[in-house]
Amino acid sequence: MVRRALTLFVQAEPSPEAGPVAVEVAYRIRAGEDQAFLDTIGGMKAPRRRHGATFWRAYKDLGEECRYVERFIVASWADYLHQRARATVADHALEAEVRAFLAPGETARMSHFIAER
Repeated sequence: MVRRALTLFVQAEPSPEAGPVAVEVAYRIRAGEDQAFLDTIGGMKAPRRRHGATFWRAYKDLGEECRYVERFIVASWADYLHQRARATVADHALEAEVRAFLAPGETARMSHFIAER
């Protein structure tokens, strides 16, 4: 089930031991809600780390107002798949709270990167 959902995001699934994996989730939020968004997305650090992320941070895009990027690192592709599978109902609720800040017509955009060197 997790693998099928991820095929929407990756062209070719890496081997389980490939990594580390950097995950980036980009959000375009409604104007004027920056602080509330940051307060809410800050709650994502604990579940990401609890499920295996070795690094987590939220960034503001200096070139595009109202655009933020959440980035986290997981040791391997297998660890990332396990992280996705271990998400709790509370984790999904928090993700929905974060997405509630999205500007009309926007969706959170997820990208995955595998370290090459």
